[in-house]
Amino acid sequence: MQYEAGSGEQNGGKWICLRSSAFRSSTAQSCPLVIKDVDGATLLTAAGPFAEGDAARLTCEVETCDHDLTLTWYHDGAKLRTAHGTVATSKGGWKSLVTLGPLRRGHLHSNLTCAAASDVSFPASVTVLVDMFLAPTAVTAWSWPLQKFNASHSMAFTEASELFSPPTMTTPFEVGPVPVGAGDQNRTAALASVEASRLPSASRSFECEASGSRPPANITWFLDGRPVEPALSRSVAQGNVTISMLFVPQTVQSGRLLECRATNGNLPENFGVMSHFIKMDTSRE
Repeated sequence: MQYEAGSGEQNGGKWICLRSSAFRSSTAQSCPLVIKDVDGATLLTAAGPFAEGDAARLTCEVETCDHDLTLTWYHDGAKLRTAHGTVATSKGGWKSLVTLGPLRRGHLHSNLTCAAASDVSFPASVTVLVDMFLAPTAVTAWSWPLQKFNASHSMAFTEASELFSPPTMTTPFEVGPVPVGAGDQNRTAALASVEASRLPSASRSFECEASGSRPPANITWFLDGRPVEPALSRSVAQGNVTISMLFVPQTVQSGRLLECRATNGNLPENFGVMSHFIKMDTSRE
């Protein structure tokens, strides 16, 4: 503010001081925002991956700032409530903790945004995507090339089961690419053609399809509750769908209980495990 030389005149015993001033506006620079996870790691693009049912706990932080800030969290544009709001840190910064959860499938790839507002600086914000591991949602098994069984034979195990011990995870066998958009029959034909020259001709094939898992589910086969030799099955994954074909020697008796079990090895043991059971028929029609 500038002051000019004062001028005055006497007016009824009072002095009047005339003043002119020139104002110059200034704006404080924005303070950089970062989002951190519970371990204190800075997140650049994504938070997670989390499992279904988890809670995402994130901290928006400004390490140092020379003016007051208000930090606000948003989920896909909707304002979120926080337990303590914006808190000043001992190092002259600001932080705000948010908890989002329990997480559901619909939270996948949603946006979590922290925005900073101040009376003396421009608004600033930082956003991360919510990344998640997902359990399979559907499993269907059938005898190839006979009839595809409906989903009424499926069972989901979301807790520890005493009926079967957890399967040993196996690495999917590479069978080459399957055309995008191919139907069940085309995918099965591509899988079967690779194995035709490798397996005994006197065998019956069963197929299982698991979908909804992220990453694609791992499929294992069980016969009367016992793991089937991994060499008898081959798997291929495309998108969130895994298809596995099992080749059973015709010497195996009909009527035995066959289980196709889909799991996501990134999730807690026996969480979101889904199985489909069918009665074996190794007869030739």
